[in-house]
Amino acid sequence: MGIVLFDGECGFCRSCIGWASRRLTGASVSFVPRDSPAGRRILDALGLGRAADSVVFVEGPVAHVRSDAVIALLGRCRMPWRMATSLRYVPRPWRDCVYGLVARCRRLRFFGKRECAVVPG
Repeated sequence: MGIVLFDGECGFCRSCIGWASRRLTGASVSFVPRDSPAGRRILDALGLGRAADSVVFVEGPVAHVRSDAVIALLGRCRMPWRMATSLRYVPRPWRDCVYGLVARCRRLRFFGKRECAVVPG
């Protein structure tokens, strides 16, 4: 079972969650808004508290953040999306840079003007 913690008020985040949920295989994944009571409890239990500034994907005792979270979630999707797990061989700083650019630049243009809490300012 996996848990995705996301900004429930961000249109970009909600759209990405909808996209992923339609492509997931039989693997059980729950989607929980970060700012919900359950989301805050999970973040606190992981030691991330309210400081987590990205999407978080929890698999058992492991919490993936930023591009690692996206790649881990894509690994649970149907083909061809599962092939994106090969991106884990790209150095993390490069992946996280692209994650940040997409989140900052594209989310406002396509999904509304609300500030996204899971994107560093």
